[in-house]
Amino acid sequence: MNGSQSTIFGSPRYKALTAMNRGASAILIASFTNGIPGNEKHLVVQPDKKNSPSLAELGIPAVYVSNEIAEILLASVGITEPDKELGSMLLEGVRADFTVELKRENIVSSNVAGYIEGDSPEWVIIGAHYDHLGVESVFDDGSMLFYPGADDNASGTAGVLELARLFSESPDMPGRNIMFICFTAEEIGQIGSAYYVENPLVPLDKTSAMVNMDMIGRVVEVDGEPACTIQGENSASEWIEIIPERTPDNALRLLTQPNPIGGSDYIQFLNAGIPSINFFSSAHDDYHKPTDTPDKINFAGMVSVVEAVYEIGMNIADWPEMLTFSRPSRLSLIHI
Repeated sequence: MNGSQSTIFGSPRYKALTAMNRGASAILIASFTNGIPGNEKHLVVQPDKKNSPSLAELGIPAVYVSNEIAEILLASVGITEPDKELGSMLLEGVRADFTVELKRENIVSSNVAGYIEGDSPEWVIIGAHYDHLGVESVFDDGSMLFYPGADDNASGTAGVLELARLFSESPDMPGRNIMFICFTAEEIGQIGSAYYVENPLVPLDKTSAMVNMDMIGRVVEVDGEPACTIQGENSASEWIEIIPERTPDNALRLLTQPNPIGGSDYIQFLNAGIPSINFFSSAHDDYHKPTDTPDKINFAGMVSVVEAVYEIGMNIADWPEMLTFSRPSRLSLIHI
């Protein structure tokens, strides 16, 4: 269903990941406002690919269904006028049979990492995923649809590169070593970060914390003031002291969310018992669409976010002890 405002919770990818985590073996996707005109005449439809994410990226067998089919399914439990307030429910006695043809490709991709030496055997990790959706052949003439991914996640990748420069040029040696990692294959299930925690370059028990940046390029006003959200504050008791209320340039408020939200790479580190937070600027209608372009990036906001990550990273590196991990209460809901 489509609500009136775009959020990460409304994306088919997020819904598919949630469904998988709850044991679903497949997913039917219906939209009452999106798709190609005339789809209501067909049972299974082809979505408008300029405005809908590819089914291949969801990581679970999936089909888009027509409005007619969606209405029949909902009517089976007495719902005849669905709206954005519709919540989750079990359609008892309803069975759906369909066939999905899967084409598997083996692709080699790599995480990219570098580090700056500190004055300790312990580590701080700063990361972001550098992959996006790429290109897709959707037109009859064979031409390709290009997904720029300016915010998701060229913004975070640029942040990692800039932070590596800032730390390398700092006259002050950090107390702990700092590793910078650009992860691959986040968009298909955090594969790069999952691989890292299974095959770490440095001991996980010597890793004090992980700071992630995913979509930091669309800073907007919250309650009348520019702000950026930091997710996962409850993963360590020390975050409340380490995370400032504002960015160093005083341009943005830093809004903390206690529990982790979404499905970015920091989740894998949380699952491995490492205190982790994620910087996220805002949800927007260009999420996973060809319209996520550089001209929509708030570059001044990005600079403020990166300066905040630098301050927080240095604070972690110089903190007297390693941070104390606390498992967030909602972590089990988003484990993949």
